Amino acid sequence: MNKKYIILASILSAIFTHIAHAETNTEKYKKAYVEQITPVLKKQFSKALATEENPNAKLKFVAEGMANCQIETLSVYPKKYQDASINPVAEGRDLSETSKKVNEIMKADLENGTISREDFMSMLEAATERYTNCTKALEKQL
Repeated sequence: MNKKYIILASILSAIFTHIAHAETNTEKYKKAYVEQITPVLKKQFSKALATEENPNAKLKFVAEGMANCQIETLSVYPKKYQDASINPVAEGRDLSETSKKVNEIMKADLENGTISREDFMSMLEAATERYTNCTKALEKQL
């Protein structure tokens, strides 16, 4: 009977370690996302930011909000695509290049039948809806 508890405890420990690692990568992803998107936002919205009382705080708020929306959107995808999107960026790779690679993986999966066109379209619709809702909520906070 004690063996069962030891085995269960070992399994749970491994699961919790994996979950903690995933959370760490999500946080690292968000940090890297903010670092990579901030210069783009600063350039894109330089005129609007010039009228802000605290432009750096506004820029940080928007970048962090976008990072959160991105994570929320990715949560709709199967784990394979989440990992391919989050882990490389969390490890310091370029966000744009990572997105291109994930799109290539999805395209290959569609072509070889790993994911059906219906499932793919459903996933994209759900992701688009999630992103739209999240960004609308972010806009309301601005």
